[in-house]
Amino acid sequence: MGSKNLQSVLAVNLALGACAITLFLLTGSVTDPVNAPKLLILGGVAMSSLAIVVQGLVSGKIKWSWLDLLVLVFIAWGVVAMMESDSPISQNYFGVFGRNTGWLAYFFLAVIFLAATKVRDTRNFRLTVIGFSIAAGINVVYNSWVILFGDFIGWQNNYGAILGTFGNPNFASSFLGIAFSVNLVLALRVERRYKPISIVLIPIIVWQLMNSGSIQGNVVAVLGTGLVGFLWIRERFAKPWISATYLLSGILVALVAVIGVFGSGPFRNLLAQPTIALREQYWLAAVNMAKSNPIFGVGMDSYGDWYRQFRDAQALVVPGPETVTNAAHSVYLDLLAYGGVPLLVLYIAILIASLTSAIRVIKRSTSLDPIFAILTCIWICYQVQAAISINQIGLAVWGWLTSGLVIAYERNLRDQIETEFQGVNKRSIPREKPEILSPRLVALVGLTVGLIMACPPINADMKWSDLQRTGDANSLTSVLSGTYMVPNNSLRLAQAVELLENSNLPDLAIVYARKGVEFNPNNFGAWKMLYFSTKSTVGEKKEAKMQMMKLDPLNSSLEQLK
Repeated sequence: MGSKNLQSVLAVNLALGACAITLFLLTGSVTDPVNAPKLLILGGVAMSSLAIVVQGLVSGKIKWSWLDLLVLVFIAWGVVAMMESDSPISQNYFGVFGRNTGWLAYFFLAVIFLAATKVRDTRNFRLTVIGFSIAAGINVVYNSWVILFGDFIGWQNNYGAILGTFGNPNFASSFLGIAFSVNLVLALRVERRYKPISIVLIPIIVWQLMNSGSIQGNVVAVLGTGLVGFLWIRERFAKPWISATYLLSGILVALVAVIGVFGSGPFRNLLAQPTIALREQYWLAAVNMAKSNPIFGVGMDSYGDWYRQFRDAQALVVPGPETVTNAAHSVYLDLLAYGGVPLLVLYIAILIASLTSAIRVIKRSTSLDPIFAILTCIWICYQVQAAISINQIGLAVWGWLTSGLVIAYERNLRDQIETEFQGVNKRSIPREKPEILSPRLVALVGLTVGLIMACPPINADMKWSDLQRTGDANSLTSVLSGTYMVPNNSLRLAQAVELLENSNLPDLAIVYARKGVEFNPNNFGAWKMLYFSTKSTVGEKKEAKMQMMKLDPLNSSLEQLK
């Protein structure tokens, strides 16, 4: 068992850190106000948590477990997939622009999961509920303002809907759906003086879900309500057949709903969504990538490089030949495409460990512990959302955090039961030695390391944003240097070519067009920019056309290019 001081610092770091990751945005000085900033904070939180865990392991106040090995293998296989990928290492490592879900992000998330499994003491689990409630409360206030008065954040809202602190209505809606479930638990079982807050928030969240323009949050809210209902019925009715009947009925309704979403069954008119046809093609492309690369995948966050090559012929009809994506719109299928079957199996094994722990807790007690109910709701709701949506750091952190905390909660409960059963001789409990280094100081060192590791994408984005404002072509060399602190990406190189062509600087444009295909020869956009560059040679145009046809073999319109 870890020391109380160390455990407290770890729990506070995880809970408030997850809250900060969800809320942090940066506008004005960047072109991506959401993803790169969240990766920055994620790095700081993850590495500060890891530093605390390492301190606990060295001092013997935190113990290793078999689950730690599973997490390390997951991280290691991500490295293998990255090294085996034909896409650029920097893209595999930092992720593509606008996503930043490369190996580094998954490393940080896995570290947060590992650290969460080390948390002990019921009071420390409450901190996560507080952190989530703060993030949810601020999002609810912000969304309400946007609906009533308009958006005061200086970003471009192309969706015409609430974005929350996620920059996308689907993510904002999903987070609200999880928040609805959490507040439902609080309204049922929290202390009487806090109940009015949740009772007021629930209808406001429902109102915001109706104005989100996304069905994801509604699905998550219904799922969370069903889960809370199961735990409540199990507590209220002692006969197991009642809760079992409820559970089976819920599973049946869920299956009918899923069938309806895909355009069949009695609820198809109510639930069928036109975007499902698009997602089906995105999912199928990920499966095709895994079939072609079953062991190593195509590389971390490299789905977009291979989408055209592995999409089905039907994708040229819906969503169309020019509609492409850089994500499978399913976290599970993303991992399958990124690292092949092994990476997906390792991830599922981590989820099974959490699910097993949750089932053990439910079996051991019939009472509805609000803390456990909230942690389980957040975890399950995120997993369902992740099955049909893109990974997003501000949401993913809660899925990985609560996945670890559910395991930690079960271990804590098991320790309490064993202690009560065996009895404890207070004289036999050794006095804890004071730490040589304060856990807060250790966490600060880890935070600094994490920020340094995660800052290159946002640093490069700031430089690019500044160049766009000033129009200084002379600074392109430093902005597109391709160093660790200023990593390149295919989109930015393509934008540089377009910017230079529009500025009547074709001689410089062709330089960066050639750098684009050199940096990532598997990127369709890089070859397209080379083909249409004013100064590209006849041979380069011929090569570019051939490469585009290779990367997009089903698109017959490319044959018409001269």
